[in-house]
Amino acid sequence: MQLYNKILLVIINVFGFMLGIYFVYNGVINGIIRKKIIVRNPDNYSHGSNALKLGVVQLVLGVFVIVFSLVFSIAILKDFF
Repeated sequence: MQLYNKILLVIINVFGFMLGIYFVYNGVINGIIRKKIIVRNPDNYSHGSNALKLGVVQLVLGVFVIVFSLVFSIAILKDFF
């Protein structure tokens, strides 16, 4: 595998991990604790139990992205050596 392909994979992995951290943070802080999360509707916010559901979905999605990026980084490291 070429060096620039490996560098591109590492960049994608880092951005994926950061995106997962953002999803977890946004889901916990805005959805679960504040129960007010931004959505695409005319009111721009979802409140109450609907915000709680969206926060949990974002939390699960963020954990999935973090785990996937860590597994992906292990695969990259195996390829480097």
